[in-house]
Amino acid sequence: MDALTEFFARFNFRSDLFFSDLLCRLGEFNEPNKSYLHIVHAGAFELIFSNHQRKRITEPCVIFCPNSTLHRLNPLDENGITVSCISFDFGEGVKNPLNQALAECVLMPLDNCPELLAVGAAVYQEYQAEKAGKPIAVHHLCSYFLIRIIRYGLEKQQLTAGFLNGLSDNKLSKLLTALHQHPAHPWQLENMAELAAMSRSNFSAYFKKVLGISALDYLTQWRLTIAQRKMRSGTPIAIVAEEVGYQYASAFTRVFTAKIGMSPLKWLAKYQGN
Repeated sequence: MDALTEFFARFNFRSDLFFSDLLCRLGEFNEPNKSYLHIVHAGAFELIFSNHQRKRITEPCVIFCPNSTLHRLNPLDENGITVSCISFDFGEGVKNPLNQALAECVLMPLDNCPELLAVGAAVYQEYQAEKAGKPIAVHHLCSYFLIRIIRYGLEKQQLTAGFLNGLSDNKLSKLLTALHQHPAHPWQLENMAELAAMSRSNFSAYFKKVLGISALDYLTQWRLTIAQRKMRSGTPIAIVAEEVGYQYASAFTRVFTAKIGMSPLKWLAKYQGN
C-alpha cells in the first residue's frame, strides 16, 4: 500500500459539494477546519489570495486549498463562472499532513488534461441531476476527483510542499508508507535512515529539506493524528497511547498537550460527537 492510499484509508474523509452552478458575484471561502476544491468549468474570473495578490484566469482550472486559508473567486463579467465548490475534511479538530502541507491555494490549469475535465464535468452533471443515489454518487465522485488532482499535481510538480512533496520523492516515499502503516514501531533516526538507504546525517538534512520539518517531528505529528482519530472512535487513551508508540499514557499526554495545546481529555471533550 502506498503512502497516499494509507493516508485515505486512515481517515474518515468527508466532502460536501455545496455549490455547483453559475456564480455571478464575489465568492469568499475561509470556513475554519475546512479544505476546498473548486472546479471552474467555464468563465473568466480573478482568484484573490489571502495576501491580496490577484490572478486573472480565463480557462478551466482547479483551485486546490487543503487548508482554510482565505481565498475569493471574483467573476469578471456579467456572464459569471460555472463552478463546482467542494469542501472537505478528515474529522473536525483532526490535523493531518494534507491540510498542513500547503499554506496557500494552488491553481492547476486543466486545458491540457481532458481526463480531469471529464471527471469534473461528471461531478457537475451528477449534482444537477435528481436521480436515486445522488448524495453517495456525488461523495464518491468528489473523493475520486481529489485523489486524481493530487496525483496530477504530483506528476506535474505543482504540489511540492511537505507531505505531498515526500510522496513523490524516490528516497522518502517508501519510508513515509512505513511510518503511516506502523506508527507504533520504535522508530529512531537510525532505522528511518536505513529504510531510506541513507546515512543518518544525510537523511536528517534531506528529510527536512523535502518535507519542511524533521523526521521525528513528522512522526510525532502523524502519531497524534492517528491518536485523535482513535480517541474520537471511543478507544481509551491508555490503549491509544500504546497503539501510536508510547509506552506510557503519561508520556503520550505530555506530547499531545505540547503539540495540540490541550490535554487529550480536554481535546476529546471539545470534539467528541462533532
